[in-house]
Amino acid sequence: MKDAARRLTAFAVVASVFSYGVLLVGGNIVEANSTNIIVAPTVIRDTPEKGAHILSGTLVLPSPCDELSAHTVEVSTSSFVITLSTWQDPAVTCTQDKVSKWFQTVAFAPQKGISFAAKLDGQDMPMIIEHVAEGQ
Repeated sequence: MKDAARRLTAFAVVASVFSYGVLLVGGNIVEANSTNIIVAPTVIRDTPEKGAHILSGTLVLPSPCDELSAHTVEVSTSSFVITLSTWQDPAVTCTQDKVSKWFQTVAFAPQKGISFAAKLDGQDMPMIIEHVAEGQ
């Protein structure tokens, strides 16, 4: 009888650990599909001008009614965060057809020695900075 109780306890522990693992992985997948989480990096073009960087790109948003705004925040003299925000008017009924939206913002900074990070709706966003030669 002790052997059966030991096996049942071991089975219960293993089943609980397995269930918890499925909950963690499955919950993250469901959450990622229900929010504006970007999986692939967004390409952001950095076009230098005199004393400034014009930063632009496109994002795929879940609905044509979603709006997009962009601005840069200077974190330090050599570090900037590109902040992207999305919103939708709750009074408007809209289809859930994905649409690309263009954004542009400016960072006033020297030509070299700076770094960029990006956030979308407060969450870190993977990105690739594509440096464009001045005047192109």
